[in-house]
Amino acid sequence: MLELIKRYRWLLLFLLVTMANLIGFIMEEVRKPSIEFELESTVRKDSHLAEVEEKGLETVELIESNKNVVEEQEVPVYICGAVQSPGIYYVKSSAIVNDVLQLGGGFTTEAYKEGVNLARTITGHEKIYIPFKEEASDLSVVVEDLNDSSQINDRNEGYGKVNINLAGESELMTLPNIGEVKAKAIINYRETIGVFKTIEEVMNVVGIGEKTFERLKDFISV
Repeated sequence: MLELIKRYRWLLLFLLVTMANLIGFIMEEVRKPSIEFELESTVRKDSHLAEVEEKGLETVELIESNKNVVEEQEVPVYICGAVQSPGIYYVKSSAIVNDVLQLGGGFTTEAYKEGVNLARTITGHEKIYIPFKEEASDLSVVVEDLNDSSQINDRNEGYGKVNINLAGESELMTLPNIGEVKAKAIINYRETIGVFKTIEEVMNVVGIGEKTFERLKDFISV
């Protein structure tokens, strides 16, 4: 046996090397589909991620674009009364009364400035009325010196109560059953229709009926 091995050792060595190479070749061929599949999966994954990222950027850009459109939206507002140039003006929905007033050229010399809340946020399609000084008598105010708050008529029967012709939004909201919506409705009514002549006229405001008035009447004046 040993003699045979020695005699054919080179042949045996050749066969072993050949078999090893054959086994290595077979293993490599088996691995190729797996590697190719992994590479293909990686490429597809990267491609999908790139597509998702691109669509995500497009969505963000679309949202930003729509946001800008909303922010830049303008609404018409009509301003009249004691203003230099009465008319309809287009302003941003976040504008305040003073913004519209400036577009209209500002107050006239006959304007009763204290009768207007310049800081109020406007409502689209609304009418803003700037009262005249001569209308101040309806507010029980003596307009001799507009900067002197001591000129308020102490003979007003409502002294010590909330004057619904003069009170701002925050003061109106201190009244029973009057929240932000009703306070704005009262201010809008007096700026659009005119001042209240009697406290009963507050029932003409949308949202204020007899029951609400019964709770208010002892706390308001004109």
